[in-house]
Amino acid sequence: MAAITYKGESLIATKQANGEVMNIDRVILANIPGLDPGKPVDRNEQLPPAEHIVLDEPVSQHGYINPNLVVYALHMGTGGDPFEFNWLGLYCSADDTVVAINYMPTQGKDPSMALTRNLLLEYSGAQETGDIHIPAESWMVDFSQRMDGTDGRSRQMTQDVIGRQLFYGDACKVVKGSGGYYELLPGEGYVAGIRFDYPGKSVLVSDTPTSIWLDVSQQGNAMSDIQPVVNVMVSDQEQVDYIDDSGVQHYLEKISSISSNSVVSDDRMVLRTNGLFTERVLGEIDVRDFGAIGNGITDNTAALQACFEFAIRNKYTVRIPRGVYEFSRISLNMSGELTIKGDSNTILHSTLSEPDSNKAAIRLSGSSIKDFSLVKNGVNRHDTSVTMEDTTDVQPGDLAIFSSNQLIDTDHRGFWKMGFVGRVSSISGNKVTLEDAPPVWLPSEESFNITVTEKISASQFKVSGLTDRRGSMYPITGISGNNSGEVRNITDYDPSTNIVTCESTWLTPPEVGDVFRLDKLTQVRISRPLTVSLSGGVTLTRDKHLTANAGDDGFLGLQLQENADSTVEDWSFENFSETNFKYMYSYKSVIRNCKSKGANRLHSGYGGTGYGLLDVSSYRCQYLNNDISFCRCGFTTAGAAALSVYSVVRDNRITGGGVSYTGEGIHPHGDQVSYGFGGHGNAYHLIYSNNYVNDCHTGGSYRDYMPSVLKNEYTGSMEYSFYLQQIRGGIFKGNIFKPITKGEHFVELRGGIYNAEEPLIISENIAYELEGAFIGLITVTDDTVLENLHVTRNTVHFNKAKSQKVGIFGTTTSVRLSKCRLSGNIVHYTSAADDTVNTGWYGFATPNRTFKVVNDYIITGENQYFVNISSNNTIEIPFNNGAATCSIVDIVGENNGIIATSVVLYEVSGNSGDQSPLGFANTNRVYPLKSNELSEPKDGFVNIYQKGPNLIMINKHSSNLNLFVSIKRVV
Repeated sequence: MAAITYKGESLIATKQANGEVMNIDRVILANIPGLDPGKPVDRNEQLPPAEHIVLDEPVSQHGYINPNLVVYALHMGTGGDPFEFNWLGLYCSADDTVVAINYMPTQGKDPSMALTRNLLLEYSGAQETGDIHIPAESWMVDFSQRMDGTDGRSRQMTQDVIGRQLFYGDACKVVKGSGGYYELLPGEGYVAGIRFDYPGKSVLVSDTPTSIWLDVSQQGNAMSDIQPVVNVMVSDQEQVDYIDDSGVQHYLEKISSISSNSVVSDDRMVLRTNGLFTERVLGEIDVRDFGAIGNGITDNTAALQACFEFAIRNKYTVRIPRGVYEFSRISLNMSGELTIKGDSNTILHSTLSEPDSNKAAIRLSGSSIKDFSLVKNGVNRHDTSVTMEDTTDVQPGDLAIFSSNQLIDTDHRGFWKMGFVGRVSSISGNKVTLEDAPPVWLPSEESFNITVTEKISASQFKVSGLTDRRGSMYPITGISGNNSGEVRNITDYDPSTNIVTCESTWLTPPEVGDVFRLDKLTQVRISRPLTVSLSGGVTLTRDKHLTANAGDDGFLGLQLQENADSTVEDWSFENFSETNFKYMYSYKSVIRNCKSKGANRLHSGYGGTGYGLLDVSSYRCQYLNNDISFCRCGFTTAGAAALSVYSVVRDNRITGGGVSYTGEGIHPHGDQVSYGFGGHGNAYHLIYSNNYVNDCHTGGSYRDYMPSVLKNEYTGSMEYSFYLQQIRGGIFKGNIFKPITKGEHFVELRGGIYNAEEPLIISENIAYELEGAFIGLITVTDDTVLENLHVTRNTVHFNKAKSQKVGIFGTTTSVRLSKCRLSGNIVHYTSAADDTVNTGWYGFATPNRTFKVVNDYIITGENQYFVNISSNNTIEIPFNNGAATCSIVDIVGENNGIIATSVVLYEVSGNSGDQSPLGFANTNRVYPLKSNELSEPKDGFVNIYQKGPNLIMINKHSSNLNLFVSIKRVV
């Protein structure tokens, strides 16, 4: 609406007082330099200088809207000279007076366009004073609302096609200048459907980290042309769109981030020339939109990083077309969703040059929200709720990662420091409820004291009262002595020496007798997850690391961290020497139909850290139908710092062989992979089923809680199917072991380490071509007890042509057994011709050893027993007490409580090769005695007799004569 000048106001008053008509007959347009359209009109103003007037035309039309509101119109047709104007005046020629004035943004008129400008004038009695009798509605249509709607729809259609933002080439690209200035390069672009041509600008950035934002709006109104206005904002805060005091909509868009060390990241989406419309409609963007070039030469690090971040923020799917995309390292910490699709032959080639096992080539992680302390500790397993000190910012769907500085007791292998992953279902006050209950115990809150026993330095001392069950990173407070009241952190504790190391020095070196208090701390890290979907035949690779030595760092490929409901399929990972693919704090995610090859770093001996797939704390994840080859370890659950729960590993293929690189040192087992499956950390109730493992030193190394290892096949050049260490229970059932060479044991059991509180079941397995024991025992002493071990219905094929002298159990020292069960096992030999090999259920190659059992040792069923009796060994078999329906045991002593109803000894004949009940290398040297009294056997002979409830077999020979005793069946 026009502003009435003071002279115009006076003229109106005069005309109304005299009852005269005020005839506004002309419209004047001017282009006044420096005119600010936002300033109020100067009501003292009259006609501008003649040189600024660009048009002086009669009023084309006038009309009234109501008695106090009239409108004057100027219609400008096509033709004439072009001009610009920013000033409009209504002029009364008869009285030489400018009655009203309006300022506006500079507008253009060219010969090709017709233009109409309307000016409203409002004062009391306007219709009568102007002698206006025609209603404005008869000739004037207000198009402003319709134009606003059309403009909005146009912008929305533009966004539907190109997205929230799009830039041509380097338009608005931020580059670092000098003296704290950053340059925004000129060019054309779009924000929120508004197209603009940016002239470029220098921006001063005083503090980092921060971000560069564009503030884009459209200025003007229905009476003037609409122009884009672009301003620049520097802020480290997230910005949102807003409406200013004039009602103008402003759109805020981040185009760049500047790190604390002044590194500039490009957050723009850059236009490429083909496929744009289709991809926007499908919700996809192309990495080439951000400047990526798949020529195997260009560094695409910034382009890929910007593309991935943009896709998460704006919910686009990323398309990576065929080509070789060079990059160094990409790292994201963002919540939301990220979908990446390849094009069957897409290669992402990392140029990482400095080995660092903590920095992945591609790291895609959710965002950590906050660490919270638990108020209610000692939470029982299967309790879905925990009480926290604060639940601010916690949302349903967040991940809850439990941790403790005292290492949470999982009731297995002891402990983990950080690991169990749950998902928040609901929040009520300070109570957080999880979707599923944790299967672990959280520790009770308590403190305890330790006492200095030896002074070492200002940061180290020996203590009593601290055990290896209580780990590092405790807050430690001085209770007595010169450091009373001081607080430090324990960063390391060596239980073998009882030496504590603190992160910083104390005021004075702790003295003998000083007391310190250690405070337990249990926390829950809340993280907002990232859901990742990777597909489409992408290969993530780097050049082979030819010096992947033991003790050195290696390279890490893809790391998915703090993610939920993710899916990775049809991707390949190659030549990342430390780990090809690391899954960390993952919730209900799936990896399937992927390939992993060439993770080759040697750790020590033949134990490699070159992991094909590495699971560091997962919950109900699935690893299905993956192909892992030439990695030091195929699939691993890793570390005492994490806990993997209820995951499934099924239908995978793991192939060793061919792993030999310069600089690694000599692999003691040639080119073999160390482990097919390596449970190098805590795993709780994992299922390994229907997998195929070929040419690995060991099929699987387990430190798990109750794993289920079912129907797997192990073949090729391999020594063991299973290596069982800090394992607590488990079932190994229906597996097949077909070694081509080696085949030392089916199971290698660390007898002094495994936890027997849960049953360890080895059942219905088939082993071929064993050179040694079915179950090899290591780390055993005279006090070792094998307990709760169930070996049932296995079929074992020994290669008798080999020189090993062991059988079902192999050991080199005395062993005690308790609560064990053997049933339905069958033993076969591949050759019956060699009678010199000592092979049997219990094999002792060393003289003067005794295989002991405790009272409740039970072996039941119809087993075939082959007992090796070396020089001066004693085997005793109890029977005739009726306490067991069917049993046979090897014991020392007369009253062990586990006996058989009867033992049938068949006629002694031939040698052990004919499967006779009693077989031995030298016939006629076995004497079944009828007397219950001990009769000293002659040199080279064995006596068999009954003494009390026991059947005694004892031999004595000075020469290296070995005797087989085969008891085919016990009734």
